[in-house]
Amino acid sequence: MKKVYLLIGSNVGNRTKHMEKARQMIESKVGKITNKSRIYETEPWGEKGSR
Repeated sequence: MKKVYLLIGSNVGNRTKHMEKARQMIESKVGKITNKSRIYETEPWGEKGSR
């Protein structure tokens, strides 16, 4: 079995719900998630005004 470390995030709408939906989709299309961390909230980063 291969190990994969994946970071996901959301900054729009119900962020927790979006990340849970992503987890469900990953499990249905890729495979079982065997471990996950708690949710960390940080300041936004990257380019400002890119929208």
